Amino acid sequence: MQNRVIAIEAQLLKRRRGASKTDAPAAARQLSRAANAAPIRVALSLSTLTGKAVDKAALNARFPSGVAFALWNADSSYFKTRGDLWSAAEDGIGAKGDVLDGSKLLFGQSVKGESALTVVIPKLTAALEAVCGGASASTKVRTLALFTHGWEGGVGIAGGIRTKDLPTLMTKLAPHFSDDVKIILFGCSVCRGVSEAEGWKTTTFNDAGADSFAGAMRDALLAAGLKTASVWGHTEVGDTVDNFTLREFRAVDGKGANGRSFLKHYAVAWDTTVVDDLEKKMQDGGYTIDAANRAEFVKHAKDAIREAVYGVYLRANEKLKLDGRNIAEAAPTRPTEVGALVSAEWTKAFAADWEDMAKKVAKKAKLTKAATTKSFSTATDRPWAHFFPFAAGSVVEAVGPGGRAGHVAVKKASAAELAVEVLALSGKAMGSAELVYEGEGPVNTVRTTVDGPPTLHTNVTMQSAGHIREISSPLTFGSLRIERLSVARKSDTEAAVLVQLSGGGSHELLLRAAAAPGGKAASFGSPDGFVARLLALLTRLLPTKLALAPKPAPIARAFDDKLPAATVVVSAAAAFEKPDPSSKQVAVMTRHTPLTAVLDKKKVVSDWWYQVTFDLKGTPTTAWVAAADVSEIADPAAFTFLTPGSDGWTSPFEDLRSAVKSVKAEAKIARHINYLNLVVLPDATSLSEAVAKAFYHALVESKGDFKEACLIVTASVRAQKAASGGTFMWVQQRGPATKSYDFAGYRDKVWHMFFNAHQRLDGTSAKWLDVKGVLYELKSRSSPIQSLFTLKDLSRDAKEDILFNRGGVMLAEWLMKNRDAVTSHWGGVVKKGFEDAIETDPEMKKLDAATKQKLIEKVLQEDDVVREVQKNSWADFAEAAGKAVGLVLDAAKKI
Repeated sequence: MQNRVIAIEAQLLKRRRGASKTDAPAAARQLSRAANAAPIRVALSLSTLTGKAVDKAALNARFPSGVAFALWNADSSYFKTRGDLWSAAEDGIGAKGDVLDGSKLLFGQSVKGESALTVVIPKLTAALEAVCGGASASTKVRTLALFTHGWEGGVGIAGGIRTKDLPTLMTKLAPHFSDDVKIILFGCSVCRGVSEAEGWKTTTFNDAGADSFAGAMRDALLAAGLKTASVWGHTEVGDTVDNFTLREFRAVDGKGANGRSFLKHYAVAWDTTVVDDLEKKMQDGGYTIDAANRAEFVKHAKDAIREAVYGVYLRANEKLKLDGRNIAEAAPTRPTEVGALVSAEWTKAFAADWEDMAKKVAKKAKLTKAATTKSFSTATDRPWAHFFPFAAGSVVEAVGPGGRAGHVAVKKASAAELAVEVLALSGKAMGSAELVYEGEGPVNTVRTTVDGPPTLHTNVTMQSAGHIREISSPLTFGSLRIERLSVARKSDTEAAVLVQLSGGGSHELLLRAAAAPGGKAASFGSPDGFVARLLALLTRLLPTKLALAPKPAPIARAFDDKLPAATVVVSAAAAFEKPDPSSKQVAVMTRHTPLTAVLDKKKVVSDWWYQVTFDLKGTPTTAWVAAADVSEIADPAAFTFLTPGSDGWTSPFEDLRSAVKSVKAEAKIARHINYLNLVVLPDATSLSEAVAKAFYHALVESKGDFKEACLIVTASVRAQKAASGGTFMWVQQRGPATKSYDFAGYRDKVWHMFFNAHQRLDGTSAKWLDVKGVLYELKSRSSPIQSLFTLKDLSRDAKEDILFNRGGVMLAEWLMKNRDAVTSHWGGVVKKGFEDAIETDPEMKKLDAATKQKLIEKVLQEDDVVREVQKNSWADFAEAAGKAVGLVLDAAKKI
């Protein structure tokens, strides 16, 4: 029966794959070859053994207690790729051609898992014994990694292994395993209990799964006499390796014991230690937690902590590496080190956010806080109003020696506390500072926050005289080291701030209130302010939602041949002896003719010409072609992202450059630039279509990561390449002049739109992005603040820019809200296809309902099935991007 079920699974998968070639939407079939061929990141080997022949000395030195060995499911090249990378990192033992012979063994190799484990494992140990001249600790398997499909009741490798097979299988394999063998199941759902509910947050945190496939494997190993063995695996459906829902089943815990959450036992003891930490901090802060209310506190504290820890763990898996590997991949073999990395991330986050967490817990648990024992006396202590005349909620202009330097938003201004946020001229938040005055001398505190956790300065010396308050203790503000800082009140509407830096140098800023009509101090939140009016206009012009796209739009295939220096992008490009159309014509080249080199660029009258080399009937030929007829190719291997614009931490261009650098997206951007120039811009008939196609390909490059996809579009549209004779845009309008739109005219608007979407997806508030967009348009005016509050009208172009900024926010919020709905929709479509396929097959139709469901669940995990759901979902997301642009353009017509 087992072989029959496996055969049915294969038949069902084959049937579905064949159908997908004819009935899948065009967008699902026309995925970019360039993206599909993109290499998976290379794992770093922990030694220099990879690829070397296995000899006795090296084997005993590297594996004195047993070897590492990786097997991969033969039905997917992805399993082989990940198995190879894992073996390179762990020096796994294998052989080219999978021939497990003592003379052919190599370090850093994985092996195809077609044969039964009872065949391949003994072959390996026999080969190792041949190398060592007999059995020893080094000739046994200590770490076995299986890269395979998985579900609650089994794995697909080696012809399929079910729970019922495990007792016999482990008994036969036990003599070939070390006593502390570790089996890592890189497959979905193998650690989730039979009746355990799905859910990444739940299963990642909980100790459970005693009746799971991994739990049964642990029990079988224990029954076979391996009392210190362990089994690792995933609880949820996800990537074969990067899935972070990890559990460990240990033989030392006994038969039938639950699996242990990796996060809880190796990284963050969220339900005990962290609860205690939060309780102590809250009690120190004045909250009353006693026998009467502690149960309520613990209940709500666990909820809040679990949410916060999950967010930290999620981000850690996105950004942290161990020896070049995703930490989820490294965790089973190096759990303590990976746990320490996650724990360090949590420590930083807890230090920064525990007060917010405490407020939420206190509110839900109805905890009370004792009144502060300090009373502020203006007779002996000087309130901040003596030195800083601006009220909480106001935003004041900062003017430096060279003119306007930015703004300062006043968050709090009480007698003892002053909290401000420093804003660049563009409106970008540069950092914040909270100054708490306890009295004269070294008894005060200052908290500064710039791009990360806050820095707390204690025992800060403050001294006051007249209308000047001076801080003489060293402070840090991001990268700045401040030796001395003073605040001086000059009038009811002005204050001066003097900053002296460590190592010399000083800066003086004048803070002054901007006058609103009637001379009344105004803030950005004023109902009558310009921002409020503009945002009200945007609300009327732009809907808050985009309709769910019923069908994906067709997406053209990206250019993906061997990369030349440039290529022809029009249907026919004439080549001449000179940069002059009246000179002798050398040839006519068709679209996508490769140009092996661009030798020179020259502007003649008002047109640019390229001198290029190409193959003409087997002969290398040099000629001149119109620049508008060709496009240079960005080489992913050598591409460097460049964009003009100001430097420094207050510059949006610097923000963009930093964002690209932080995610190492240059190769993806290069491929996307080629896609835009060679496919999108020549073929798209509208700006909405161009944006939809561009966003689809960016989703392919980013594997569905919205934030990275928006960054790829932003950088690709913004990218420039310096060249002789001037600066040439990588991305520019191509093709016939009869197009209904001119991309070049919208280039700046599109990159701002997608950068806004990127920032919104990164957590920046929509309201702040709206305000920042207005400030960006005002900054070029001679009196921006006056223009802001006198409601002086903006130009049409400026209003369009603001609308595109708002469109980016709208797109990001639609993506965040509808991601699951879109993916679930297409998952349901694919599942329905499988159900229909079963009912049309006489043999499969006879199966009971439970077996049918298991078949479908297993096939849904196949790589090509997952990709089909992804492609259809990405096409919907891309159409939403195009629709957002259409709505913005419609709104712009009403201005």
